[in-house]
Amino acid sequence: MSGLWSAFRRMISRSQAANDADEAFHASRLLERCQAFRKLLAANNQALGAMAAIDELAAGTEPFTMNQVRSLCTEVAVRVLQMVQQVEALAPGRYPGLEAAFRAIQQELADVLRREPGPSSEAPLIFDLQGVDCAMASVVGAKSANLGEAGRLGFRTPPGFAATTAAYALFMASDGLAEEIDRRIQAAGAKALDEAHALSSSLQQLVMRSALPESLALELNAACARLAERLETGEALRLAVRSSAVGEDGEAYSFAGQYRSVLNVGLEDVAAAYKEVIASKYGVTAMSYRLARGLRDEDAPMGVMVIHMVDAAAGGVAYTADPATGRCEHVFVHAVFGMPKAVVDGATESDVYRICREPLEIAMSCIGSKKTKLVLARGEGLAYEHSPGDVAGAPCLKPEQALEVARAALALERHFGAPQDVEWAFDREGRLFILQNRPLRMPETPMDYAELEVAQSDILLSDGVTASAGVGVGRPYIVRKQADALRLPKDAVLVVRNALPAWASLLDRASAVVAELGGAAGHLAAVAREMGTPALFGASGAIAALARAEVVTVDADRGVVLSGDRSQLLSRKPRSPRVMVGAPVHDALLRAARLTTPLSLIDPDSPLFDPGYFQSLHDVTRFCHEKAVEAMFAEDDDRRFPQASALRLSYQGKPLQYWVVDLGGGVSPAAPPADKNRSSRLDVEMVACRPFRALWRGMIELPWSGPPALDMRGFASVVAQAASNPDLEPGRSSAMAMRNYFLISDEFMSLQSRFGFHFCTVEALICPVSEENFASFQFKGGAADRGRRVRRARLLADVLEGYCFIAENREDSVVARLEGASVREMENALAMLGYLLIHTRQLDMVMADNARAEAEFKRLRRDIDIILSRNARRAVEETSWKNQGTAGSN
Repeated sequence: MSGLWSAFRRMISRSQAANDADEAFHASRLLERCQAFRKLLAANNQALGAMAAIDELAAGTEPFTMNQVRSLCTEVAVRVLQMVQQVEALAPGRYPGLEAAFRAIQQELADVLRREPGPSSEAPLIFDLQGVDCAMASVVGAKSANLGEAGRLGFRTPPGFAATTAAYALFMASDGLAEEIDRRIQAAGAKALDEAHALSSSLQQLVMRSALPESLALELNAACARLAERLETGEALRLAVRSSAVGEDGEAYSFAGQYRSVLNVGLEDVAAAYKEVIASKYGVTAMSYRLARGLRDEDAPMGVMVIHMVDAAAGGVAYTADPATGRCEHVFVHAVFGMPKAVVDGATESDVYRICREPLEIAMSCIGSKKTKLVLARGEGLAYEHSPGDVAGAPCLKPEQALEVARAALALERHFGAPQDVEWAFDREGRLFILQNRPLRMPETPMDYAELEVAQSDILLSDGVTASAGVGVGRPYIVRKQADALRLPKDAVLVVRNALPAWASLLDRASAVVAELGGAAGHLAAVAREMGTPALFGASGAIAALARAEVVTVDADRGVVLSGDRSQLLSRKPRSPRVMVGAPVHDALLRAARLTTPLSLIDPDSPLFDPGYFQSLHDVTRFCHEKAVEAMFAEDDDRRFPQASALRLSYQGKPLQYWVVDLGGGVSPAAPPADKNRSSRLDVEMVACRPFRALWRGMIELPWSGPPALDMRGFASVVAQAASNPDLEPGRSSAMAMRNYFLISDEFMSLQSRFGFHFCTVEALICPVSEENFASFQFKGGAADRGRRVRRARLLADVLEGYCFIAENREDSVVARLEGASVREMENALAMLGYLLIHTRQLDMVMADNARAEAEFKRLRRDIDIILSRNARRAVEETSWKNQGTAGSN
């Protein structure tokens, strides 16, 4: 900006040198006004950029956090307030209701963004599971509530108790723990996975170092003592301390495997295990899950369930429907020797029983090679034991036991009214225990069973199990350890050995998942189904088969992996999920967006163009921008400055809808000064501003053939927009078409332009010092529907990036910048921007599909290359003329 302010200084110094006090006073006033105007324009651009980011998040296709929502809305509010303040500086006291109207919307926005109150720490801290039912899910979490309900129905469940969300609230309130966690999350702003790991480690250590409030510690100890008296085992009591967060194991969110369970815990370690479970809320997988599912931190207060540890001879998971297909003809029982954790962690093969509902009988059994099993360790925790070959291949359930599990699962389904995912175990005495049950998530789209015709040589894998239906295309990326996970590319096919729950944090970046071990009953499979990520598990040899592949297609429906991008062969196309739609964070964003991004104030001549009719912060920006332009170009004699007043541009004798304000050196001395009636015109040839001349050359280099011919849908789209906007009526004198103006000096130019529904800003500085040179371009809006506007914006960004601009595209806006270029390169860049200003007008109306966008991209590139070629010829000719002149003078 040094060129702009040096222009001001030169202008004022000329007035002072002439010892003209009146001229110097007006020069000083103009400097103040231009500074205020420029601040307003900068704030306007920043506000529009943040609004575009909000619109982009509202599409719901990418995960985002509540902190991002609050940050963007705060950015909009701050910038709009700056605009309000600069309008007051430009026109003191002229709009007394402006700030009050802004504050009213700001308060509504603050109410939307305010954190919802958490659970009360005054409620009971502990409930015995015998007194818990499913109606208490908001108090103890769904996992505890469902298990308590199962016990009340007569199923055998482990005895235990639930630490409530009130206990969690009490802990988080102690010593400002919650505030410190929130501070660290906001300060970190972690986006990359390695940053998330660092933040996670910091938060979990913070929780583990924090002391439990004395009242909570006493309640936990008392509950453990009551449980020990009740069991009277005569042996050391072993407990399972498990997460039971609000929302976990619910209909919308499973949180499968995302929180920590501490198993085989002694009485003396329950308090430490409780803190481990709470700390796991800030594990990378849990935070990534909440991000991907659109959940705020306050949406998941943590309950904790403490139950007697079942020493399982066999255990596993039962599904009362096929989670991959959605069919309900069979119950699927997955079983292993030892603890059921081996099934849900995808750590070993399991036996699978497919059981008909009526009559209840085993239709098929597939016995896996269960080479290891999980058992209670001698101290604490679990340990793997090797199973001899004759045991590994033997069934772990008798037929009647498999039927007993199926019968229990179906009874739970009837009671809860939906297909169920049931975790169960048989103890050493052969008694069946229900350990957990939750709704089974069913696919939204049926699987595709159509015959697939491909060459056998194109099938890379064909023996996988459908863990999550769908089709994914991408480059295979093998993850063997956490360090590999940090480098997982976006939309790659994730390939792993074991289907571990820890890999759930990668699902939002993967187009599909292939695992050598694991099955449909695992936690990773459950999360993949929730997030719509195609998953193929139990695909032996996957790592070797895919290690050298370039691009593959994972068809999880048919259980195959194909070489290349074969999505065109499949009736189920690769997913394009709107993962955030319906999530709490997305709902909050939409409520905030209604107060920020819609624009209802369109016609400046309407009596409704008034602060009393503001409906959003976008309305405030529109009003402020309009009134700032009026103030800047006011006809008030007290605000005139003859050397720098606005002049209307003309070209070939015809007036244009552009005005210029010369800040010094931007207009030829031979140009006429502006008179008091503002009737003076300035021929374009009289403009000496170098950036302007380069931009203008691009604007007129190739003739514009006028608005493109509309297709019927494009016409309907425009009519829908114009129905509420009379300024788009053809032939009408429109205020919106007249607010196009340049601030210029010899080296600097700032263009603010509004055509109908789109707004554009171009700023540039061209001087002999390349390091100071820059050109910036901002574009937003359009008259067509969202899809067409977005395609035009993407088209502009793609074109600009092809010519060395750094461009960012969000929804229907583009921000681009070029810096540090030579004078010749800057002139070429501005000529290109001038061409785009003219030749992309109303182009959004015909951007019906990607094919049309591609055709327009080629046309624009072709025209720009013509302009650059002509510029190059002119440069050669100018150099030749200069050389001839030099030779002649010699």
